[in-house]
Amino acid sequence: MKKSLIYTSILVMVMGLMACTNADEPEMALEKSSIEQCLATQVEEGIDAAPILSFDSYEAYKRTLDKLRSMDTDEARSEWVHATYPEFTSIEDIYQKAGEEMAKIELETIESFNEFRHKYTSLYFPMVDEDAGFYIPITDDVASFLANRDCKIIISNKVISLKDIHNYVDLQQTGRAYYDNEKTMNARSEITFNVGNPSLDPVGPEYDSGWSQYGKRKVKLKARRRFKEIEMSPNFPGSLSVFHTEFCFRKKTIIGWINYSCQSTISGTVAIPIPGYSTYLQLNSSHSGTSSHDKEYDYPIHIYSQGAYWYYRFYEAPCQATIIFNDINTPLNYSWTMSALVAQTSNSYGHVPIIPFF
Repeated sequence: MKKSLIYTSILVMVMGLMACTNADEPEMALEKSSIEQCLATQVEEGIDAAPILSFDSYEAYKRTLDKLRSMDTDEARSEWVHATYPEFTSIEDIYQKAGEEMAKIELETIESFNEFRHKYTSLYFPMVDEDAGFYIPITDDVASFLANRDCKIIISNKVISLKDIHNYVDLQQTGRAYYDNEKTMNARSEITFNVGNPSLDPVGPEYDSGWSQYGKRKVKLKARRRFKEIEMSPNFPGSLSVFHTEFCFRKKTIIGWINYSCQSTISGTVAIPIPGYSTYLQLNSSHSGTSSHDKEYDYPIHIYSQGAYWYYRFYEAPCQATIIFNDINTPLNYSWTMSALVAQTSNSYGHVPIIPFF
C-alpha cells in the first residue's frame, strides 16, 4: 500500500519552514526546529489521515518534549501545544474530549457503551473486571501531547508509533489503571535507594489511599517522590527532585467504573524536617479535566558529604491534604507519612547533581 506525506507549514515565516526541511544546515535547523516545527498530513489512498507532527531529528523532538515536561500542569502543556500547532489534534485532546463527553452522559445499556467505545477507538479500553475505563495507550503521558490520533509522530521523515501499552500489565506499570499493583509503604524505617540514574520514578515507595466510594463515585489520592532528568547546563545532565500528587476518580456505569472529566481543588502540606532547616511544602492546585489530576512541586533533598561518602536523604515526611471535588458534597481529607529514604555514593564517584537541595 503506497503512502505519501504532504507537509504544510503552520508558520508564517519562511525561515520557520526552512528550519524544518533544510538538512544542509543541521546546527541552525536543530536549534530552530525545537520551536518551529512543521505540521504534516499523512495521506493514504486519497483519504486524509490524522494530522501528525514532524521533527527533523530526535534531538528536536526531545527538546520540545523537555519544554513540555518543564511546565507545571497538563493545562499549561495543552495551551502551549494548541497555540503552537492550532491545526493539530493530539491523542491527549481526544482523551480529554472523551472525558468531557462521559461527564455528561450515563451509560445505561451495553449498546450505549459500545457506541462510546467505537467513537473513541484510538483509546485503550482494557475491559478487565470492573475497569470499564479508557486510557491513552502511551506510557509517557507528556509525549501524548505531541502524538496524533494514532499515537504517531514523524522523526527524520520516518513515521514512528509511540503506542507502547498493549495489555493491562503495561497499563498498571504507569499507575493509571483502576486496579493498581499492590504496594505497601513502611513509613517507620529508612529505605535505601539508588541515585545513579538522573531519572527515577518513584523514589522509594509511593502513597496510595485506595479507592473510597461515595454513591456512584469513587476517588483516591496517590503521592510519590521522583527525579526528573534535566539539563543543568549545556550537555551536563542532572535531576530535578519533585513531589507528585495524583487524584483519581471514576463513575459507576452498567459496565463498570469509568473515568470522566470533572473539577477538583487540592490544598495541604508536606513537612520537610531537615536538621537545621525545617519547612513545609504547600500543596495548592486546581484542575478541570479527565482523571487523573496531577501536579508536581519542587521537593528539596538533603545532600551532604560525611567521611568518604556523599549522602542523599529524604527524612520522614508527614503529609495532609484536603480535596474539594465537584461530584462529592463533602471535602475529602487525607493524612499519611512518606518514608525516610537515603542513598550514598563514594567521594571518588563524584557528586550527583540534584536540585533543589539543602
